[in-house]
Amino acid sequence: MKKFLICLAVFTAAACIFSACSTQTVSDKSANEPSLELSTTVNSDTSESISYAITKDEAREIADETLKSAMAQNEFGIGEDYNIFEFERIELLSNDEQCVAFNAGYGETSETENVTGHAYYAVYYTDTSQIAGFAYICIDAVTGDLLFTGYMGD
Repeated sequence: MKKFLICLAVFTAAACIFSACSTQTVSDKSANEPSLELSTTVNSDTSESISYAITKDEAREIADETLKSAMAQNEFGIGEDYNIFEFERIELLSNDEQCVAFNAGYGETSETENVTGHAYYAVYYTDTSQIAGFAYICIDAVTGDLLFTGYMGD
């Protein structure tokens, strides 16, 4: 697990460096948070501006590795075969939007809520071995950090 976290940290740092081709710099960060160049998009449903530093492809790579690791450790209690999952979709959500059980107001801890203040990517996978199973992984859209891993199945 320790090796995985170190690899994830190195990958995140590399992703942040390589994604520095954005067009807008956000300068309203706290004094102890590094200044990152962020890209901005607008949520078509709410017209809210959402800033991010990593791309959907980078977030998906992080989520894929997270899912592989979770399955290798039988984290969901459904076995260790990663190949039962099929990528469904990825979406960029604002820092206060809900994704299934994540950010749903179940508590004010980083285990269940997005306390970073950053937007995040919700990455969804269908469990093809179940009638209605799916996994979802939430990745910080600025740092690439793993925020939440969840599974729902029948």
